[in-house]
Amino acid sequence: MIQQNIERILSEYIQARNTRPFNGQDQTFHYFNTIKTELSESPEVQSRPHIQVKFSLGQGNWARVPWIALMDDRETTTTQEGVYCVFLFREDMSGIYITFNQGVTALINKLGQNDARRELHRRAQAIHPLCAPLIESNFFLNNEIDLRAGNALGTNYEHSTIAYKLYERGLVPPDDNIISDLNAILTVYDEYLRKKTTIIPPPPSPPMRPIPLAKPFLLLAGISGTGKTRFVRSQAARSNGWSAEDHRKPDNYELVAVRPDWHEPSDLLGYVSRIDGTQYVSTPFLSFLVKAWKEVFDKGGSLHQIIDGTRPFWLCLDEMNLAPVEQYFADYLSILESRKWSDEGYSSLPIIGEHLDLVMTALGGSEADVMWKAFLDNNGIPLPPNLIVAGTVNMDETTHGFSRKVIDRALTIDFPEFFPNRFEEFFEPKTEPKLLGYPTLSQIRSEKELAAVPADPGGKESVKFLTEINGILKTSPFELAYRAMNELLLAVKCFNPENEKQLTAVWDDFLMQKVLPRIEGDAEKLQYNGEDETGILDKLKELFEKRFKSKDNIEEGITSRTSTRPDLMNRSLNGGNPPECRYKSLDKIDWMQNRLRQNQYTSFWA
Repeated sequence: MIQQNIERILSEYIQARNTRPFNGQDQTFHYFNTIKTELSESPEVQSRPHIQVKFSLGQGNWARVPWIALMDDRETTTTQEGVYCVFLFREDMSGIYITFNQGVTALINKLGQNDARRELHRRAQAIHPLCAPLIESNFFLNNEIDLRAGNALGTNYEHSTIAYKLYERGLVPPDDNIISDLNAILTVYDEYLRKKTTIIPPPPSPPMRPIPLAKPFLLLAGISGTGKTRFVRSQAARSNGWSAEDHRKPDNYELVAVRPDWHEPSDLLGYVSRIDGTQYVSTPFLSFLVKAWKEVFDKGGSLHQIIDGTRPFWLCLDEMNLAPVEQYFADYLSILESRKWSDEGYSSLPIIGEHLDLVMTALGGSEADVMWKAFLDNNGIPLPPNLIVAGTVNMDETTHGFSRKVIDRALTIDFPEFFPNRFEEFFEPKTEPKLLGYPTLSQIRSEKELAAVPADPGGKESVKFLTEINGILKTSPFELAYRAMNELLLAVKCFNPENEKQLTAVWDDFLMQKVLPRIEGDAEKLQYNGEDETGILDKLKELFEKRFKSKDNIEEGITSRTSTRPDLMNRSLNGGNPPECRYKSLDKIDWMQNRLRQNQYTSFWA
């Protein structure tokens, strides 16, 4: 009777779904009830008193993928969570799978769809060693089950399956074979229940709350081998809750090696080719950019709405200045400044605006896809809000320098200063970089937005400090503008300093990221005459020492060799006090001054 009723369902269900109202009196419900009774009364189920048999054809409407489940009440009483055995009908009714499976809905509600699918796959891999006997009964343990499902729930079943076997329509085996296969799964189920506390590893720890960056474009500068590329990858891994040393490649990380012959944006974003027909030649950069948008839409967001929990996508441009950045990166640099967060949500001008139909085809998109439809309606692909571009930089005779256009649009990280290589901690590090996230603000519009900052309500002290700096730079090419002021206030907002010392730490990092990288030139340009202390660097150092001194309440003066402040970019691994570091900008100015005295020329870059 089980075989006969399954075949009836496979033959008649689509017609019932398409032509008849959903009604518990429908003949189709009778077929499912009969199968439930036959399974419940079988010796294999009767010998397991904790097993409950349930089925579903939908709730108010016919289900696309109806099911019949056998659940041990010590594990679960609902198909929304836990592990159980379930018969899953293909949506097109071409067959039925008998499966060892996992609940999907509760995990998606907790983690979101993408993270839930990863966790389901991780658990399935852990259970697979118990399923070896099922292979002898022609079960499969891979993830190639095909429910012919067109909706998200059906697709989620495919991600949750641990083991499966297909009975095709017209070839459903006799009842004895079905019960034998069911008993094979229930035997593995028994073993799972005995061992589940030891075979299922604990879930990865939830990622720590990231510190939002003021800008999504970083220049990681430093000598070769300091760990710049590894830093980008570890940030992506840790945003997934993984260890920084995890060997897997995070799906939210992409490494793009810059070539010396790149000279225009098409090298990075792709181009239209008319060889063998008109087509768009895509690039890893463009594919990853769209992948970042897919994360936004998979989390339930849109072009203008970003849902909490959307992961950052880290793109590393390795050896970024092997080619002229101003040339191949021009489109990104221009569009970067169009990003805007407001009460209406996020917006950005398109970085890809032309040939959108060709781009869609090249990347396997479809107008039926919600994300691609949004791109088409928008007449272009904007910059994703969760995309962080980090360029690794080495300054030597083989590389290109940076114009102020690039420096103004980036956060410069002098890597050995912010994340020093401490040889004495090579085997047992005492600190690690804090987790960084994408910006969620683009503009500080009023003092009210900073009113809750304990160390600088309304940002008044920070505005005063930058005004003093600009007073020194006023007669030079290094003068600052509104963009710098906005980014200092964004940094104050992001780090939310609780005391005066933390505020000076925010200022110190800002000087290293936005002010000092702009300063370069010969003695004349820097107003240095070799004798008195009236040059730009001398005046800046005097100001920095004065401001840091007043904030530190140091009576006898301050020098870069003795004074420390909180390290905002690293955290302690031993649970002790937050790490401290020297004032980086004072050390850097000393270094730049010495270089100027020796060579009559200096710059921020080593």
